Amino acid sequence: MAAWSWLDDDHRWKPYDGAVAASIETAFADASHAMVDVHLSRRSTHSSSHVISFEDMMQYNRGTQRGRPIRREAPATPADGVWEWQDADGSWKPYDSSACGQLATAQRAGRQGTLVHAGRWAYWIDLARSTQVNTSTNTGRPIRQGGAGPSASAGARDQFPWQLTFVPTAGGSLDLATLTGWAQLVPGQWEAGATDPVMFSELGEDGEAVVRLPCHTDTISCTFNVSTLEAAFQSKSTCPVCGTAYGLPGPQPAGTMAAHLERFDCDGHPGVGTIEIDYNFPAGVQLPQHPNAGMPYSGTRRKAYVPHDEEGQRAVRLLAAAFQQGMAFRVGKSVTTGRDDTVIWSIHQKTRTDGGPTVHGYPDAGYLQRLQSECAAANVKGALTI
Repeated sequence: MAAWSWLDDDHRWKPYDGAVAASIETAFADASHAMVDVHLSRRSTHSSSHVISFEDMMQYNRGTQRGRPIRREAPATPADGVWEWQDADGSWKPYDSSACGQLATAQRAGRQGTLVHAGRWAYWIDLARSTQVNTSTNTGRPIRQGGAGPSASAGARDQFPWQLTFVPTAGGSLDLATLTGWAQLVPGQWEAGATDPVMFSELGEDGEAVVRLPCHTDTISCTFNVSTLEAAFQSKSTCPVCGTAYGLPGPQPAGTMAAHLERFDCDGHPGVGTIEIDYNFPAGVQLPQHPNAGMPYSGTRRKAYVPHDEEGQRAVRLLAAAFQQGMAFRVGKSVTTGRDDTVIWSIHQKTRTDGGPTVHGYPDAGYLQRLQSECAAANVKGALTI
């Protein structure tokens, strides 16, 4: 029988008793139940009525409406299969056994998806679309069931076709404390009269929260009023004082990146074929991290090409990492058409298989090195090690 637990105020998981866990598991295994009522005894003389919601994996007190996260724990059985998610380098990584069991149970029940906890992160697994979305960053990744998958060293060479999805989060909705690791200070932890290094207002003015980034040193103050960092991280994922990069999603709008193999070659790479990359960005409304928040922007479809060899595989991994971190495209003004508020390239890519670098084509012996440098300059995580 699966074990179910809830998260207490000290961030510790507390198990439900056997009868309650059994009733939750029975309901979870039937997609007609979006929720189930349970009665919990906290003390010998007190019990309270709660509802378990499977849509967001939360427990709600019917009296106070307070919610707490819940999770399911049970080892996967052979019938559950192996479930995996695709990393930015194209390799497939297995979920832990308990997550595999939860996904398989949800699938058998006919559920569209389920929420899985992994350390400090929570992921919505969309079973219908075969995607995983981080609920804090909204980064999407493909998932699959069955098979052990290739090793990380094998990369994506034999794993075509594949598709990635990027779903942006409004900048103001990001959990910046978790993503940056900043520490919130209390009065006395900063020097009296010290000022915000960007806005030059006094730290803690009018009771505002004061936070310190991990890049802070005794010689360079990276301590700010929280509103300063919230505004700064809307447009750039670096410390506004020292330039240290933080792993925040970039300004890319919602879209997909798909890759498949073609038989034709890129000039200068004979006999290996070509990886064709298709990008699709639907039209939408700009978020706070875009130039004109609240205004519409036009979408686009783009194609890019890399050779299907070792150099091309590295290029694909770099481009996939940039896409998944929201750095490959942005909303802006098209140099080609002059049109504003449209989706444009942020990272230079090859749109032809011939013609050389002057027309964004091949051959181009220095492309991979320039791509790596450009991704590193854009703060794409892992750019220098892919």
